[in-house]
Amino acid sequence: MTRPLLVLTAVVALGFPSGAAAQRTTFNPQLALEQGRTDNVEAVGATKSSDSVTRFSALLPVVREWSTGSFGFSYAPSVQRYSDFDNLDDHRHRVVLDLRTTPSRLDTFGLTASYTKTQEQGSAAGIDSVDSFAAPRSDRELIRLEADYQHEIGPHWNLRAAADGTDSRFKTIDQLGLPAPEDR
Repeated sequence: MTRPLLVLTAVVALGFPSGAAAQRTTFNPQLALEQGRTDNVEAVGATKSSDSVTRFSALLPVVREWSTGSFGFSYAPSVQRYSDFDNLDDHRHRVVLDLRTTPSRLDTFGLTASYTKTQEQGSAAGIDSVDSFAAPRSDRELIRLEADYQHEIGPHWNLRAAADGTDSRFKTIDQLGLPAPEDR
């Protein structure tokens, strides 16, 4: 999955004409490494256990701006590893494409598409989340599209219309040898 994303990043950065002073391309990567310990490992199962967990995450955004708009592409991978319970290791991939244009001084149009793929236990928003083990382990996919239009009516008023759609899929992973909840 990494190779096509790198190619797409290069295409995004080179896909617009250059030369005008108002155009620019930025790439501001961010990296994070977290280490923690939890005593709630496998709390969904029959026993509670403790383990150390390490998470590495990155944000790799490329933004191309010009006088009447911008185009952004970002890729945000993360990997979470447990010391003892390696069957709970998980990964996350998130790709976002965002197009913004201002065809006139009073109008703005935006289009955003995102794709997220995860394999995780519960909804671990952070390494210190107490809800990490409150739900069964699952494979998850989320696709989201959003379009919005904004028109400036006056100095203090804007008219905004937006439409979005989401498609999500998930499948529970049987890790304890028990039937999945939907199969019981």
